Amino acid sequence: MRAFLAAIALQALATGASAQAYRCTDAAGGTTYQSAPCNGPLVVPAPASAPTVLDPGLADRRRLAALTEAACVKRGAPREPVIGMSEADLSCIPQYRIASAVNETRTAAGRRVQYVFPLVLLYFSEGRLTAIQAISRP
Repeated sequence: MRAFLAAIALQALATGASAQAYRCTDAAGGTTYQSAPCNGPLVVPAPASAPTVLDPGLADRRRLAALTEAACVKRGAPREPVIGMSEADLSCIPQYRIASAVNETRTAAGRRVQYVFPLVLLYFSEGRLTAIQAISRP
């Protein structure tokens, strides 16, 4: 009986070891997962159970920022607020990623949103920037 239990335990350990995954960077800079260690400079074992939602840790925030930056560059998003830009493009401007307040108004005429930042207010109408208001401090 002990030999049988030991064999099951060894099988479980062997199965767990063969399920090891490595997160690697391919030639295009994308992320790939493979069962063997990476050949490049970055060799980071992936977690045993990959989360479906990003953890709020620093590494995940940096990874998300890098993904956001790459997507912004790819679609040619503006680097500062420009009349006519989309609300989605606002996340491409690092100093405008987190507003101190977001005020939304829905009327028969549509949806209007005001983003409040320390020195500027941005007004969006139907998803497009329509006004930029500077805040002066005494």
